[in-house]
Amino acid sequence: MCMTGKGLGQDGAINPYFGELSFAIIKNKSHRPLGIRIQEGEKVILIQEIEQKSIDKLKLEPNQQLYFDSQYGNEVVLSFKKG
Repeated sequence: MCMTGKGLGQDGAINPYFGELSFAIIKNKSHRPLGIRIQEGEKVILIQEIEQKSIDKLKLEPNQQLYFDSQYGNEVVLSFKKG
C-alpha cells in the first residue's frame, strides 16, 4: 500500500493481522522525516521518527494501532507481516 498525507493521523491502513502479533514495514520515500505513533486505545506506546529515504520495521502487539503524523505530505509504502 502506498500513501501520502499531511497532518496528525491523516492516513490509515487496516492491519490484516489486527488482534495478533504483527510487524509494520514502513518505507519513507520522501526527502523529509516521518513521525509515527503506536497506540493501544488512548495510551501512546511509542513515538518515533523515520528518517527520509529509509525503511523501518516496527512490532505491533495485538490491539495496537499505528499512526502517521506527517507535517510534510510524505510518501510512504506500508506493508504488514504476520508475527
